[in-house]
Amino acid sequence: MSLKNKILLSIGSTLFISIGGYHIFLPHLWNWSEFSSSMPDMVEWALYAVNFFMSSLMIIIGVFTLIIIKQNNSNNNLILLLGALFWLLNFSYQIINPTPIPKELFAMKIGFLIPPIIGFFCYLFPFYKLKKHNL
Repeated sequence: MSLKNKILLSIGSTLFISIGGYHIFLPHLWNWSEFSSSMPDMVEWALYAVNFFMSSLMIIIGVFTLIIIKQNNSNNNLILLLGALFWLLNFSYQIINPTPIPKELFAMKIGFLIPPIIGFFCYLFPFYKLKKHNL
């Protein structure tokens, strides 16, 4: 695996682990219980469960990416494909259904699009190069 791919994947894994880790603590940091307690119990449970499982999967993909880098394993394209696909879906969802942020914080809405763009290319380029190399 080239140094360029290792750098890109290190950035991509850092995005996954840091955003996933942040989301694990998001309900506590933003006091979700203040608002979620008025929801039906099943909906409140689902809110926390989906957040936890999404966060966990992000951390797992980030950790597996680090393992791929450390092992210099260019045969494990599935994680790279999943990483690129995750960020592409994240970006697409935010374009189709934007985060409801007040108009005065429009720059923040644009800022939310930066990590998925970076993450997508950090996984797509190495995936493409490794796939092309292994053919």
